[in-house]
Amino acid sequence: LTSRDIGPSAGRGILRELRLAHALASVAVSRHEADPYDLIIANGSMAMALPKTLPRRPAPVVTALHGNYAGYCRKAMNPMHWKSYYTRWVATRWERTSAQRADQVVAESPSVARDIRKYYGCRVKTIPNGVKIPSDQPSVGRARKILGVSSDRKLIAFVGRPTREKGYDRLLGLADSRPDLGFLIATSVPPARLPRNAWKFVEPGKRTLACVYAAADLLLFPSRFEGCAYIPLEAMAHGTPVITTDTGSFTGLSGRFEGGWIVVDPDQEALKFALTRVLDSLETFAPRSYVERNFSLDIFVDKYRRLATGLVPNASPEVEVA
Repeated sequence: LTSRDIGPSAGRGILRELRLAHALASVAVSRHEADPYDLIIANGSMAMALPKTLPRRPAPVVTALHGNYAGYCRKAMNPMHWKSYYTRWVATRWERTSAQRADQVVAESPSVARDIRKYYGCRVKTIPNGVKIPSDQPSVGRARKILGVSSDRKLIAFVGRPTREKGYDRLLGLADSRPDLGFLIATSVPPARLPRNAWKFVEPGKRTLACVYAAADLLLFPSRFEGCAYIPLEAMAHGTPVITTDTGSFTGLSGRFEGGWIVVDPDQEALKFALTRVLDSLETFAPRSYVERNFSLDIFVDKYRRLATGLVPNASPEVEVA
């Protein structure tokens, strides 16, 4: 069930998330009465308005948290901005309600699981995201030609919103300090400032994004907070090493790993050091193999299938997950 099932007005205006959750709960309950569900998986705070017991036949509810507001506002947001107060005291309350209503909470990474236990007081199971391993992709030269990037320099990719939360300020500092490198910046909105040695790709489609990954020598992911970000996983699945901060799936790790480099306390000097070390040894990394073993889509689906069969009484092991 998505916003398409409730009409355009429910998910708009003031308190959008609250309105959307209540509208979705109403649709879910009415459909459950007609044809009961076996299991409900809700995203984030969307389970907060579901009744504790569904009519006719109980159906377990799983709340999947792709991060969490409690950790996000404390670790990534400007503490003096009004949005930080809203996130901490309003959005966090909705998410806590959704988590506490669920029969099972699923976190995307150990760091998110720790936040959920700390701030929401819930038991939690960790299931990291999974990504498809591309069967084919353009060569470096072909990808650069498609993107219109005529450069023999080493290229660094940045994919994400051009905001402080995603570490865009860190990217700008690094780009300014390394005019010898080129930067491919793929974002959802035009960045307020673009370095001279950069190319921008606003709202890139799947083909363009795949070319950005393929054209780059490495991906820079300097985010201040993540749950289990797809971007570094997708880049590694394309065979591109990453330099990432110790957030999400990489929390608790540091330094070199099979997929690239993890930076703790990422000031400019630490990022420059990591950049030099990775660029000097690109051929020694095996990012694709790292993703295949730890974050493949097959592993993700298998873990959710096991979760479903464990929650639904007398479930067939062949239950389909759609």
